[in-house]
Amino acid sequence: MEIERVSVVELVDELAAEWDRLRPAQSTFSSPFYSSGYARLVAAERPHVEAGLVRERGRLRAVMAYERSGRSAIPVGGGISDFQGPVIPTAAIDSREADNHAELALEAELALEPVSWLRALRLDTWRFRYVPPVWKPLAPYRFFQLSSPFVDLTDGFATFKAAIDARGSDMMHRHTRGCRTFAKRLGPVRFDFDNREPALLERFLSWKAAQHAERGTRFAFAEPWARRLIERAFESRDEAFRGTLSCLFAGDHFVAGSFNLISGRTLHVWIAAFGSEYSKFSPGTNFFPELIMAAGAAGIKRLDFGHGDEPFKYRFGTCLDEVAEGCVDRRLLLGWATRGSYSLRSRLRQTELRPWVQKLRQSARRLGGRLGWAGSSPNTTSPERVEPNGSE
Repeated sequence: MEIERVSVVELVDELAAEWDRLRPAQSTFSSPFYSSGYARLVAAERPHVEAGLVRERGRLRAVMAYERSGRSAIPVGGGISDFQGPVIPTAAIDSREADNHAELALEAELALEPVSWLRALRLDTWRFRYVPPVWKPLAPYRFFQLSSPFVDLTDGFATFKAAIDARGSDMMHRHTRGCRTFAKRLGPVRFDFDNREPALLERFLSWKAAQHAERGTRFAFAEPWARRLIERAFESRDEAFRGTLSCLFAGDHFVAGSFNLISGRTLHVWIAAFGSEYSKFSPGTNFFPELIMAAGAAGIKRLDFGHGDEPFKYRFGTCLDEVAEGCVDRRLLLGWATRGSYSLRSRLRQTELRPWVQKLRQSARRLGGRLGWAGSSPNTTSPERVEPNGSE
């Protein structure tokens, strides 16, 4: 086993294709955030994006993209990344391909151990969020487990509808009724899965920025480098990685939308927003069934919402992935301090102080926004989102 470090901005097409072949279809690793396309997109704006490649006899067995800051690593894109961590096919984890080669299996296990990986990449620490639990050696470094809802579209929209009906939800009835109300008040309802109008993208992002301004929180995509990511993904037509703007219209009115990342047969809802003037019509109740229906018709097999406490994710999601938050730190004393801080946060989450702490943080964010402290430079973006997920 050999671990190699490469700069993503210099990644050749052949290596990018080899990277993407590691990602199993319809699993967490099929997410666009694990694709070489996403890493390359961010690397064009943030030049310290690297990839750690694990090879066995010349064959690529695992890859992890990250951003370097000195000897520390954060997720690619910092807080705007909804899935993180190494792409490790199951065969590389349990070494099923090496049933008769015990020494090779042991070598694979050692090579994929987090601290060994950091040492080979000349890193001291890696802070992560939203990492799936399939990498078994990472278990000691996971401090919180989180849920990430997604929609299984294996058999198209029929799979989704069967799951919704099985839990006795009246969601589809409410959707039908809501569309009738829209049609009566504003005009016929139509849905555009892949709208290509830059003016609508501009209006959509202004909605999202206004929602954050009203709450006193920072809109990460307002930063110039992040805005350019959106625009570049929007312009891409590559099946391996691209962005789409999905729009719900009622008559001539643009009511609600989402900006999605698509890689292969997996779609991730990255940002969702609606016009505030249409809030009385419950736009989300009408938008998401239309999105799921259109995605199924377009051949999408998995629709991810990403981690977050927003109720709509659990209303529309039919399955849950477990993801973890934590830190790997090779430094002895600082590693103890890091574990202590996570332990304190864990205790606070389990006490009656949690709502008070959350309100205090929200007040501090609003004050920071008024004083102009909400922005951050491209090289200092925290891996922790200001909001749990872009798709509120």
